[in-house]
Amino acid sequence: MEQSPQLARLLQDADPRLLEGKAIVITGGGGGIGRVVAIFAAACGARVVVNDVRADAAAAVAREIDPSGARAIANHDQVQQFAGAKALIDACVASFGRVDGLLNSAGLAHNALPWEEPEDEIRALIDVNVMGTIFCARHAMPFMMKQGTGSIVNMSSGNAFGTPNSATYSASKAAVASATFSWAFDLMPYGVRANALCPYSTTHIKSYWQGVGQQLGYTGVRESTAKEIAGASAVTKPAPENHAPLIAYLFSDRARHITSQFIQLHGKRMTLIPRHVDQETAGPFVEAEPWTLGLVTKAFSQDFADKLQPVVDYMMRYPTPSWPQAPRAANA
Repeated sequence: MEQSPQLARLLQDADPRLLEGKAIVITGGGGGIGRVVAIFAAACGARVVVNDVRADAAAAVAREIDPSGARAIANHDQVQQFAGAKALIDACVASFGRVDGLLNSAGLAHNALPWEEPEDEIRALIDVNVMGTIFCARHAMPFMMKQGTGSIVNMSSGNAFGTPNSATYSASKAAVASATFSWAFDLMPYGVRANALCPYSTTHIKSYWQGVGQQLGYTGVRESTAKEIAGASAVTKPAPENHAPLIAYLFSDRARHITSQFIQLHGKRMTLIPRHVDQETAGPFVEAEPWTLGLVTKAFSQDFADKLQPVVDYMMRYPTPSWPQAPRAANA
């Protein structure tokens, strides 16, 4: 496959010692960010398992890395199945003797109005995005814990905070972020790390939503039923190659101290998204003891009246819907 100018520049930055000796599993590796991470990780010395339900796409990337199969193998097990995720991780151990990194990049996305979304579309998103992530990590963790080292990178999204026409997708990405933080705590004594990434790049993930969904057995999956407004998927988004150095770094020993982070890479800006709050002091607060219906009413109609969080799309792509002003109550 002919390299893009972005990929050619990326490979010039590769350090063949960065991931030397490591074995890395990449789900959704047949295209997009997964593909460029697989290629870059291999250029940085890793041996990689390229997983994608699209078997031809996975095989093409593995051949692009190493036609001999010595440093890259293709796999098309279905990660949303417990047994499929186990077979994927076992394939890495059988081929390379260990598993040092896992990029949970496999995912589905589409737009739908929440009151119109059929069961198969809901299940496809949750099964692949959430269960696929959990199942792959579940089977990789024991190997990493035994080794005393390992790094899991999960693809979450800024949509985890909610975005219009994407409630199920947003919920799936919030679940991924939450699982990541829990894993980081549980795995810390074993030297294993877990981080979540909010990527922002050009992607074709919605173009194969229906085909892949039906291929996975969700026959009720239709084309996306709610269209994004103009500009939401603009070609001005950064190329997928923009994310490969960050992910390779998170797999490396240079990042042995980096865990439980929620990282957004939005073009040239990298942000650590805060999530922990002190429940005693965070945000505006009112105290009362005991709480009564009147005091609750007063809190929201007076104390919090001009402090309520706005209804807004996290990515600021959609108009804010109109909402009636809360009545200001008399002193309760």
